[in-house]
Amino acid sequence: MTALLSIFTAGMVGCGDPEPQPAPSGDGVIALNPASLEFEAAGETKTVNVTEGKNWNATTTDGWLTVSESEGSFTVTAAENNSDGRTGSVTVKNADDTKTVTVTQKAGGTIVVPSLTVDPAQLDFTAEGGTREVEITSELSWNATVPATVDWIEVEPSAPGFSVIVEQNTLSTGRNAVITVENGETAKAVTVTQQGAVIDPSLTVDPAELSFGAGRSSATVSVTSRLEWTATVPVGIDWIEITQSQNDFTVSVIPNSQTGPRNATITVGNGQTTKTVTVTQQAGDMVIPKMTGDGIIWSMRDMLTPGMFYYAVDLYSSGITTSGEDKTIEGTGDWISLDVFTEPGDPAVLPSGTYPVSVYMEPGVVYAGARDNGEDTHSWYHTYLDGAVNFGTPFRTGEVTVSNNDGVYTISFDVRDHENYRITGSYEGRVRMIY
Repeated sequence: MTALLSIFTAGMVGCGDPEPQPAPSGDGVIALNPASLEFEAAGETKTVNVTEGKNWNATTTDGWLTVSESEGSFTVTAAENNSDGRTGSVTVKNADDTKTVTVTQKAGGTIVVPSLTVDPAQLDFTAEGGTREVEITSELSWNATVPATVDWIEVEPSAPGFSVIVEQNTLSTGRNAVITVENGETAKAVTVTQQGAVIDPSLTVDPAELSFGAGRSSATVSVTSRLEWTATVPVGIDWIEITQSQNDFTVSVIPNSQTGPRNATITVGNGQTTKTVTVTQQAGDMVIPKMTGDGIIWSMRDMLTPGMFYYAVDLYSSGITTSGEDKTIEGTGDWISLDVFTEPGDPAVLPSGTYPVSVYMEPGVVYAGARDNGEDTHSWYHTYLDGAVNFGTPFRTGEVTVSNNDGVYTISFDVRDHENYRITGSYEGRVRMIY
């Protein structure tokens, strides 16, 4: 019994052992280079090298691939592809190993790009403008666009294309622009050109001669021209200023402090025709138009001379504005500065009366103007251009008359400067008293 059990046990143990594996054939593991292939749609042949392994063969089940073996390598030929991209494989096998080469090929066939045509691609317009048609052929929907900076062209749908509407050109120069037509795949251009207008080049100026007195003054010259024009002053002429508008220009002159008259010629041109305006300014007396702008009076006691009131008077024409304690000046016009000395009195009121211009500081006078360390001091007449002094002359002799009617001052002056030129004028208005 014991013997039978031993035999049974031994049999049971033998049934659990693994099946014996076949011994390697000696063909070895396969190694490939490259391990994958990619082909163009037109078809081509490529080589795969078998760098390790023996007794192998290469096969494929894809009908568009052809495999040809040789010693140590094989070739794979892909047929032409006229459809979508595709993938296949080549199996390389021996008794010990199996490897797969993945093969891909790009899509083939004719790629159709949706066509787009414009007819005509060039449109030429006269200066009068007008409407022209452009015919469009496209398998896709399209749109026509005018550049945002071009305001003289409009496009409107008009089967089988669009209408191009061009405004009249009133300028003498021609112009052009490009309309872009797109259908999402293709873009075309339609070039639009327009001639310039034929404009009468005639030019007239009125008057052609201007004559000014010695003081600051201005006059207007009318210009008739269908072309754009400009008025220019010769280089080096700093006593004339021009302000140009659409149909005229203003000529302004500063006072003439020379001993004789002066003249200059303004040139007016429109690119085709040229005219001139002769400007003459006399020397001598300067008459200042009535001044009605700001008036400021600083009153101080014992400022310069003990026992006297000193009033610093600044009077401006309406073209000038002032701001701040430092009297910041802006604009264009006239400025009269006076240093007035009186007996002590009410600092809020400049006493009425007639004040001679004097080189002595004493009660009842306007102190004569002078230049001190390069600065204009005391009593002067200045003209301003755009906030900057462009002329000045001192009061040396003469009289200044002051009257006060319920806070409205009238200050008249009849004086002469250092070259004995006469300066006359007046200021009228309320003033700011600072004391």
